[in-house]
This record gives sequence, C-alpha cells and structure tokens, in this order.
Amino acid sequence: MRGLQRNLMISNLVNKLGKSLNRQVSVMNIHGCVLASTSDERIGEFSSGAYESIKKRGPVFIRTEPDGSSKPCVYFPIYEEGEISGAVEVEGESEEAQEIAKTIKVALELLTEEIRRNEPFRDLFRGDLARALLCPSANKAQLIRHVVQKYKFMDNQARLPILAQMGMAQECGRLKKELFQQYQTLDIYHPQDILLELDDERILLFKFLPDLAINCKFLADEVASRLDEFFLRLDPKTKVDNIYYFYGPIQLRFSDYERVYQDICWMERHLRVKLKHINRFSDYLPEFLLKSIPEETLKPIFDASIHRIEKLWDIQLFVETISALISANMKLEATAQMLFLHKNTVVFRLNKIKEVLGLDPINNIRDTNYLIMLYSYWKYYYEK
Repeated sequence: MRGLQRNLMISNLVNKLGKSLNRQVSVMNIHGCVLASTSDERIGEFSSGAYESIKKRGPVFIRTEPDGSSKPCVYFPIYEEGEISGAVEVEGESEEAQEIAKTIKVALELLTEEIRRNEPFRDLFRGDLARALLCPSANKAQLIRHVVQKYKFMDNQARLPILAQMGMAQECGRLKKELFQQYQTLDIYHPQDILLELDDERILLFKFLPDLAINCKFLADEVASRLDEFFLRLDPKTKVDNIYYFYGPIQLRFSDYERVYQDICWMERHLRVKLKHINRFSDYLPEFLLKSIPEETLKPIFDASIHRIEKLWDIQLFVETISALISANMKLEATAQMLFLHKNTVVFRLNKIKEVLGLDPINNIRDTNYLIMLYSYWKYYYEK
C-alpha cells in the first residue's frame, strides 16, 4: 500500500468504519506495523497478530488471556496484485467480528485496486526523465531521445539497476531529498549515473559501469554500503536495516529500462515478507520464470511429482530438505548443519527422493535443475 494518497484514503475508511461499527479497527503494512487505526496512538506500533497472519498467509484469531492482558482480535491478510500487502485487525472474537474483518479486507483490496486503476500512470514517477524511461508511451523512442539529450546521458552504456525501498526508515522523505541534493559528492558517483525518484518511498539508480567485467554483486554491495553510510551521517538514528535494496541484470539500452524496472518490482512484491537488506534478481530466477509461464503448461511437468511425494513420502520433509540443499549448494555436511541433523539422515532423505522421484541431485546436474524448479513451483503455487 504505497503512497500518501492511498494511505490517506485507507485511514479515512478505517476511521469511518470503526465509528459506525463501534469497534477498534486497524490496518497494518507488510511488516506488521500499524498504518491506520481508530486509535491514533497505535499508529506505527508493531502487531504480532497481524505479522503472524501475514507470515501464515491466512486468518489469525487472538483470544482473551485469563489475566486480561490482551483483547480478542481477528486478523486477515490483505492482497494486492496477487501478493500480500498487509493485514486488517478487528476487535472481537465472535463470528460477527470475523465477518466484519473479511468485509473490510475485501473493501480495502477493492479500494487499492481502484486507486491503482484510476491513478495516472505517468504521475507515479517524479520528473520527465523517470517518466520517459519507465512509462509506456506510443512515442517512447522519441521521448527518450529528447529527454536524455537534455540531461546529457548516453545510450548503449552498461548500467546496473538498483532500487532502494526506504518506506520503513524514519524520515525517509528527508533522507531521499538529501540524497538527491548530495549524490554527486559521494565517492560512488559517476556523471553517467541515472538517479530517479519513483514515489514517496523508493528511488531507482542506474549505476554506470565503466567495464562489463565488474562484479555486479560486489558493486551492488558497495553502493548499498555507501548509501547506508550517507544516511547514517545525516541521522545516526537511521535504521539502515529497514532500507532494502533490489538489483537486476545489467542494462545497455534505454529502451529496456521499463522492462527491467517491472522485473525488479516483481521481485519487490515477491519478497515482501522475506526481504534481505540486499536482494539480487538472479537469486529468484526460477520463481520469475515460473511466473512467466502459464500454469496449465507447468502442471503436467510438476504436479505428478508433487502428488507422488505426498502419497509415498512427506511433502514438508521434502520441501525442508530441498530448501536446505539449495541454500547449502548441494553440500551434504552444510545441509545437515543447517537442518540440525546427522549427515546420515540427510543421505537417507536423498535416497528417499531417489526412490520416489528417480532423481539424484548430488550427482546429476539435470536432476538438480529439475528439483530446484519443482521446489520453486511448489512455493509459488502450493505454499499460498
């Protein structure tokens, strides 16, 4: 739920509903922090019930403690563009409270969808350069050529796209403003860097690369580190862990910037609950590819394997094992340590995978690739 206009409309809706229902109603963002509430003093508070609902991807019911230390509440996750964007809380534990929470959830989802549909797309971006590079347009090539000449930026140059999401940082507006004013003073600055303001919470940097052989991971880490240092110099109280960076593949042509921006936005939505400080697009390539292929094409490829695992073994053990194997780069000892298991137990599970699916991910790279895609498919279609 991004943007001041959207948050203001949500706040007005929550207050009106709360008064008419004579109940406490609150809406939390993806991190479980209160965005809007009938109790103003709760704004900014963390709600463990809402966060549990977001992580669980389903309703959560908090009962009254015997000592009266907590009030009964109902929580439902809110979805936006198919991904969870927050949660709604309604005081009470009766069926009536649950129905009210469901109704508010649906109303908020419809409201955000309507705002997004009616919001002029070009107005989402600040400045003519951002609009020319990132917005669809019938005369896009001509518009880009005119604007980049104005700012003296060169096309056909290697640049690394890095998006910074600053919405959880205190005073993100001031930090963002200072960054735009002082970016040229930073030691990472190059005259061909393109820094764009997207909205109230996000900026997008296309970082110039003088050499295609540069290690992109190292460069992204370096940029994030320098920006964190800059924000801390401005305000030592800044919680830089609440600033998240997303970077995509190197881009050469201005005409591709719109597409890579949309790809990074997909990653931002996909990782809403599991964000790391620095997030690399290529780490989530299997999920991205699965998203790009129709479900009816994928089902014949993966569903039979999932059904065999459910029938002949345990899907949760399978998912746990494959997740650890992927994180440990298919190394048995590291996998065992990650799962707090004996190495022989991991070997037993691998033998079970070989028995059920006929796959040997340790010794066959093709089997490894299939299992990674199968795991990603399960996460994308079944975990919800």
